[in-house]
Amino acid sequence: MKIRALAIKGIGPYKDEFFIDFGKLSRNGLFLIDGDTGAGKSTIIDAICFALFGTMTRNDGEAGKERMRSRFLDKQAGADASRVELIFSENGTTYYIRRIPGYNRPKRGHLDAPESEWKHESEAVTVKQLNQQGFYSAQESAEDMTDIRKAGEALIDFARNDADATVVANGARQADGSKGAKQTDGVIPKIVGLNADQFRTVICLPQGQFESFLKAKPEDRSKMLIDIFRLGLYKDIEDALQDMEREKNAGIASSSSVLHGKVSELKGALSNLPSDDDASDNHDDSNTDDSDADDSEVEAAPTGLRDLLEEWNGVADGSKNDQLVELPVDNVPTKRQELDGILDRIDAKLDALTTQGDAIRRKALQKRDEAQADCTVAGKLEEDLHKQKELVENQTSLAAGKAQIDEISRRVEAARNAQPVSDAHDAVSEAETAVSQKQKDLKEATDRLEAMESKEALTKRQTEAQKAQTAVAAGEAERQTCQSDLNQLDQLDQAEKELAGLQEDVASAQKTLEEAEAKLAECGDPEKIVSDYDNAQNIVTSEPARQTAFDTATKALADFDELDRLHAEEAKLGKAEKAAHAAHDAAQKKYEEAELERRIAELGALEDGQPCPVCGSTEHPRTRTASDADATAAAEEAAAQLKDAQAAWESAKSELNQCRGKVAALENGLKDTTRDAAQSDRDAARTALDTIEQTKKALPGLKEASQALDAAQKARDKAQNEVSVQQGKATTKQEDVAKRREACAGKNRSELTDRIAALDKQIEADREIAASLDAIAKALDERTKAEADCRSCTDVLEQKRKDLESARAKLDKSISEHGFASLDAALAAVIDPQELSALDGQVRSYEQKVTSTNDQLDAATKDLRGHLAEDGGRALRLLSLDELPKNLALWTAGESDSDADAEQAVAVRRTHLGSAIAAIDGEELRARLGEASQAYDDANSAYESAKSSYDDFADKRQAIDEAADDWEATRTEAWPYQRMSQLLRGNNSKGDNADKLTISAYAVQQIFTAVLDETNVILRGIHGGIFRLSLGSGAKGNAKQGLPISVYDARTNRNSDVKTLSGGETFFISLALSLGLARVVQTRTSGIEMGVFFIDEGFGTLDDTCRRDVILELQKLAEQGRSIGIISHVSQLQESIGTQIKVTRGESAGGKEGDGPSRIDFQLV
Repeated sequence: MKIRALAIKGIGPYKDEFFIDFGKLSRNGLFLIDGDTGAGKSTIIDAICFALFGTMTRNDGEAGKERMRSRFLDKQAGADASRVELIFSENGTTYYIRRIPGYNRPKRGHLDAPESEWKHESEAVTVKQLNQQGFYSAQESAEDMTDIRKAGEALIDFARNDADATVVANGARQADGSKGAKQTDGVIPKIVGLNADQFRTVICLPQGQFESFLKAKPEDRSKMLIDIFRLGLYKDIEDALQDMEREKNAGIASSSSVLHGKVSELKGALSNLPSDDDASDNHDDSNTDDSDADDSEVEAAPTGLRDLLEEWNGVADGSKNDQLVELPVDNVPTKRQELDGILDRIDAKLDALTTQGDAIRRKALQKRDEAQADCTVAGKLEEDLHKQKELVENQTSLAAGKAQIDEISRRVEAARNAQPVSDAHDAVSEAETAVSQKQKDLKEATDRLEAMESKEALTKRQTEAQKAQTAVAAGEAERQTCQSDLNQLDQLDQAEKELAGLQEDVASAQKTLEEAEAKLAECGDPEKIVSDYDNAQNIVTSEPARQTAFDTATKALADFDELDRLHAEEAKLGKAEKAAHAAHDAAQKKYEEAELERRIAELGALEDGQPCPVCGSTEHPRTRTASDADATAAAEEAAAQLKDAQAAWESAKSELNQCRGKVAALENGLKDTTRDAAQSDRDAARTALDTIEQTKKALPGLKEASQALDAAQKARDKAQNEVSVQQGKATTKQEDVAKRREACAGKNRSELTDRIAALDKQIEADREIAASLDAIAKALDERTKAEADCRSCTDVLEQKRKDLESARAKLDKSISEHGFASLDAALAAVIDPQELSALDGQVRSYEQKVTSTNDQLDAATKDLRGHLAEDGGRALRLLSLDELPKNLALWTAGESDSDADAEQAVAVRRTHLGSAIAAIDGEELRARLGEASQAYDDANSAYESAKSSYDDFADKRQAIDEAADDWEATRTEAWPYQRMSQLLRGNNSKGDNADKLTISAYAVQQIFTAVLDETNVILRGIHGGIFRLSLGSGAKGNAKQGLPISVYDARTNRNSDVKTLSGGETFFISLALSLGLARVVQTRTSGIEMGVFFIDEGFGTLDDTCRRDVILELQKLAEQGRSIGIISHVSQLQESIGTQIKVTRGESAGGKEGDGPSRIDFQLV
């Protein structure tokens, strides 16, 4: 992070606006912020911290922010009267922040109201990312400026008005801090990589809080490093590993529980296995000679198998732990092999039982199939005989209705022959009706034609109307020509009138021009008037520049006088400072001697050969020489004298530095001039001012003459322009009149008017005749249509008469062809179509039934023969129906075409069928089938039970195998995670991580060790390098236990706590620790740039030697590219650091020096 520029207005003790270009200020690396106590030195870095984070460097909370708004501002001053603007760069990107502090103000018109009734104005902030190229250009321009204030103002002005900037955040914080600017608080930490607390530790050491990181609680120090270096990732790793371990342990417990459950289910199912007695009971009814099972190989279900399962599934050692969970991962395969052996023995037992039951079931199935076949054959034969009998009875019923069906067939045939005669008769009637209608239409058309006007008369009238229409068109054309000529005459008269008016306007304009030229001549020489007035104006305009030159020269002369006075005062103050310095050195020496005597008095007499507890020396310059009280009093007196001498010296140095600062400022302002040059410039400026005063007096008259000349010239120019315009118009109009006169030559207005009147009368008469043209054309069209209608009716009537004669001939022919004696006889035979369809349906239905019955009877006889021949004549042997084949032969031989023979054959067949049906005994066959079926069901039930047990075992074994596979895989997969989690979370103390150090604690300690290493590098150059920092004892376990610091003191050769350090030691060790932290932050974090460092006071606690060591180390750091700002009033720093910001108090409103708003000046060396 690099601070580029700062602008403050109405902040703390500053009322006016001040700009700082930190680029110029930091050019030498180190710069000092110097000023009196309370002048506002710390306010500068407070403003930087406030702009970035909305808080103060000293973290005073809301109370501190309330002090941001200057008390010197008017109560009614607006929000913009107090603001901080900051430009900083981070990793090549430049940002601009504008933050306005919140404040309370009285409501308008209520200045005397109590503060409890004042209105709160919210804090507001804007963050922009600047256009980088534009900022580079602004920086180049600022580089050319020698004034730091002007350069800073140029940079801030660019940032304010950068049109290409991108707004990153914009908001206002309300009184409760609930929204607005608070929503932007996270923007800056994301950009710079630090929050406000980390900023106060790594970049800025606030006054009175510089030791905060050194003396912080170990756990707070650890948390800060975790946040800065983003080490929370390692804690996330620990949590993720712990979650993984828990997940894997839960998976192991779950898979173990599932496996336990599956084995327990199998153990319970073993009690349902069939015994050898159950198998032998089902085996008694079978032929033992045909059995495929070897009873000698089947053993009874041993109780030992269940015991083995229970032993495997239980807790072997009698403890409460689950052996499947606690079992070492190396023993998991052996445990699995034991389970597979037990399951294989159970499988062999169930397989033998299933094979034996299947053999018994097959025998019972064979017997049941034999009985089922007997019942099936008997049932088919009985069904065939009943079907034969039913079909024979249907034949008898159909023969009885044959005579009735024959009569219906005769009536249907006659009706079908009569239908064509009826159709021909209907056609004759329709033809007679059509002839009658067309005769009527012909008479109506003839009557309409006779009533119309003749065609010859209409044609004559049409010709006359067409001639009148042509005459109207010719008359209108002639009238239009006459009217055009008349209009041209009217336009000529108007143009001549306009020409006369324009000629009068030309004469008037020429007269006005002559008057204007006369007035212009009265004004005098135009060039001289203009030249005199311009010269006078230029002289008067130069007055501010001349006055400025006069004031500048006057001030320079006054500054030369002041510089002479300050030189004299500087010499006087230098002598006083040297005297105060000498007095201070003497008091310092006296104090050191008195302090040594006091320490000796406290320690008592030192013995030679024994080490001194302070310095460690075994040789002592002297022993105790004074009493405790005397030494203490002398030391206190010397300390008081030293304090007074120190104050006097500091006061003398402050006065001398102030004087030198004034001298430097005056010399810097006067470096480009001399006293003689300033006097010469003042005299020249005075002479120029006198000339300007004289010119001012003459200027009104010159101005009046110039204005009169200008007005006369404008009037002359206007009159000239008007003459030109009017002459142009008159010329144009004269040309137009000439053309019109030429066009109207030979035209007479009176003759044209008479001719137009005659034409109007003729046109009106012709229009009346031509108006009847459309009516005549319509009458001709109607007569033509009527004649066409008469011809069409005549042609159609002739055709209809021919159609009637043809229809009568077809009727006579149809009567003869269908065998009817007359038309009446044929019409009498016609039947209604619905009745005819019904009668025809009865005939067809009867014929279909006869055909279907005969076909079914033939098919049934064929099926009966086939069933008797099936299975080698099984039905005839089973039922003793020996006569049935002979009867079948008789039925076939008895078929005849005569009705009598057919009836006899039907009677014989009916008798045979009754005898065959009576011979079938189905009850005995069904009883035998029932016994065989029961025997099969018993055998099948026993087999299914054995098979079900075997299948159930197969399912359970598959489930056990899957559960065992899952348990084994879960144990194997979980082991690496468990080991990694235990190792990195500090739970493994068996050699791999004996200190039980978590990965997050390890990462923090590694970072902090690097910080301490960098700190020790810096400490080697301070105070003789006697101090060294290291990680204190107790830094074990997780990161929450913190990072204790141990301080090694080479003088005592022992480690001690930081609380034992003196004030000065605490300061420079804290400073080295912060610098070391900053180095590690920049080298080990991506995106965090450490380009600036601020130190607020603390140097007064150091002696001269230690102070020089610290400054030397800071200079080394500055040479590496860091900008370091030091806030201090220690005089040695003023001497050793040439680049300074000078903060001074101004005059109050009452004129009291040092009580007013502060101001900022700069010293560059």
